[in-house]
Amino acid sequence: MSKEGPQAILNGMLMKYEGQQHLLCHLPTRAMIKNRRGYLMRQAAKAASIDTFADLYQWASLRMCQDKTRFFNGQTFDRTIDEKIFASETLGFQNEMLVLNCFEHRYVEEGKDHKSFGVIMTTRRVFRNALYAVEGQESDGVFAAADGTYKLHYGNWVLVAFGTYRNRYTDKHVYSKNFVPWAYLFVRTEHQYAYEQLYQTVVKYAELFFGVDLDVKLGSITVLDCPAHVARKCREKTSLLTYSEYFKNNVEINIRQMHHARSSEEFKAMAKLCTDKWRDDKQNTYADWFSKVYLSDSRRATYPAFYPRKMRWSRITELSRRAVSGSSEPRPE
Repeated sequence: MSKEGPQAILNGMLMKYEGQQHLLCHLPTRAMIKNRRGYLMRQAAKAASIDTFADLYQWASLRMCQDKTRFFNGQTFDRTIDEKIFASETLGFQNEMLVLNCFEHRYVEEGKDHKSFGVIMTTRRVFRNALYAVEGQESDGVFAAADGTYKLHYGNWVLVAFGTYRNRYTDKHVYSKNFVPWAYLFVRTEHQYAYEQLYQTVVKYAELFFGVDLDVKLGSITVLDCPAHVARKCREKTSLLTYSEYFKNNVEINIRQMHHARSSEEFKAMAKLCTDKWRDDKQNTYADWFSKVYLSDSRRATYPAFYPRKMRWSRITELSRRAVSGSSEPRPE
């Protein structure tokens, strides 16, 4: 079914069969269309469910690529002629989905035990971008960025693109920026462990396949956030507020204000001003949670995308996210 609502679908059918009374009398009602859509959504969710690590590993094991023989199809890697040889391969071989790692882990959140698992994927064409990034940025170290795309799966899994960006001076005499992926993380729950696995896996196989040291220079790549993601996580904690409307009227606005800070010093001052205001409004529990998660010294460096003037590549990864999800509208900046 399309993304249109039941009434829009019904209107479309009424227009299509206008004047054909023998067909119009058999059209479903709006309620019938709504129920049918709900049924199809439940069936799709059931068919796409990944309930255990065994389910995920069964799929991943058929696509596992953890040695040079599989990656290069038995050939020897020679950098001087690799591009020529690789270009002669079929597109199916170049773009074949390869699984570099499949993992599971347990963690405790709010006193409860949780289990998550994920898979790290790439293709032969995409992973060569890691090699090109090392060669192109060797003197300064490699710049890395990650960005998550949400609601791609009925189970609310997250797809995280991990890579770098490049600038090119075009024939139109302007600089063009675009995000260049190295690998993708498809994970049930975003967690520090999952990002560590993503980073360590990419570094490991860049060295194994190409013999290069992926020396990432960005301060922290463990968890890379954006204001939209922070807002989503904060919205999930509205139960800590004395009344839910406070989030929309205050917290959500304050998050955007903090994001527009032009330096870490300005961010700290603005964050203190906002959280003090929350406490003045008797939202102490929520302010304490936000401060612990986002403002402690050990966590602040983990969220560099809060500083848009320093991290302008956040827009580049956002454009990549939109391409993956098919979204025409960017998330709020």
